[in-house]
Amino acid sequence: MIMKFVKFMLAAAFSAVVLFGSTTGVYAATPQNVILIIGDGMGRGALDLASLRKHGDTGKLFMQSLPVSGLCRTHSINSPVTDSAAAATALACGEKTNNGVLGLTTNGIPLKSVAFLAKERGKTVGLVTSDSIIGATPAGFYAHRASRMMFDEIAADLADCGFDILIGGEWSRNFITNHTAKFKADGYALIESAAEFAAAPADAKILGQFSDSRFWNDEMMLATLTTTAIARLENASTNGFFLMVESSYTDNGGHGNDAKSTVLGVTHADHAVKAAVDYASTRDDTLVILTADHETGGLVVMKNPAESKKPFYVYYTVNHSAEPVPLYAFGAGAENFSGVLDNTEIGRKIAEYLKAD
Repeated sequence: MIMKFVKFMLAAAFSAVVLFGSTTGVYAATPQNVILIIGDGMGRGALDLASLRKHGDTGKLFMQSLPVSGLCRTHSINSPVTDSAAAATALACGEKTNNGVLGLTTNGIPLKSVAFLAKERGKTVGLVTSDSIIGATPAGFYAHRASRMMFDEIAADLADCGFDILIGGEWSRNFITNHTAKFKADGYALIESAAEFAAAPADAKILGQFSDSRFWNDEMMLATLTTTAIARLENASTNGFFLMVESSYTDNGGHGNDAKSTVLGVTHADHAVKAAVDYASTRDDTLVILTADHETGGLVVMKNPAESKKPFYVYYTVNHSAEPVPLYAFGAGAENFSGVLDNTEIGRKIAEYLKAD
């Protein structure tokens, strides 16, 4: 009986390695590749709602099966409730700032993001979002502006960043159009679809602006872009890559108290996490992190015992809240992302890996 139990436990451990481990089951001490996935406004209530709607029970999302989990605190310098700009700055640069500020300290000193640090280390860098590429979350990785509303200036920062992949929604088109000539001169291919992304010349950098309908009508779109981005970034450098992927629709759902948008945003993120883990699980040198910049909507969810896929839920606000947000990790270095962390610790830990590498 004891031997049967031992064999069962060994088989279970082996299965866990196959599902979650690298091909060797042993990870490098320092990741060469880092994939950071951010669910805008994605709190624990949003995960419960999406899991119940899609799977009929809580805790059934792919991200929730990852071996390392925790919570992330999100307050900014001047408020217990952060906005996306201050939260993005914390995640990207490892420093707190005031709400509305991008890539600057409260004294106006520019901060270096992990994306720029990766570029300095000879890595390729990509930013992919279902929001505008000059929205607050991606802008936290390349802009240095006193206000997230300085769209012309943020677009200029985007044109100067030199990152290899820049993809987002189309509402910023008018601001970016002023810099089209510079993007083309710097070797960027301008794309508007996943098919064009996949077919772009291998040596081209990418600037993509997608219509909202491409994301709204395709829950796999962010995962498709993640898979293509990983392949392009990997092929373009022998030193590894940094990729940030943002799912924005959960924030829209919270602000609008719209369950459909909330669930779609979580679903976008969940499929993107799976795409990243599918890649990382074939290697021993890749770290995947999933977290949120903040919670939006104050969403509370309860199971419906009569119909599991139609849970009871209520949004208590149309604004952000101070609730800690989920944190999941997989791969090389993932063990350092458990427990309760401040959002600045995520940026700092990534920076430590990049500096070590």
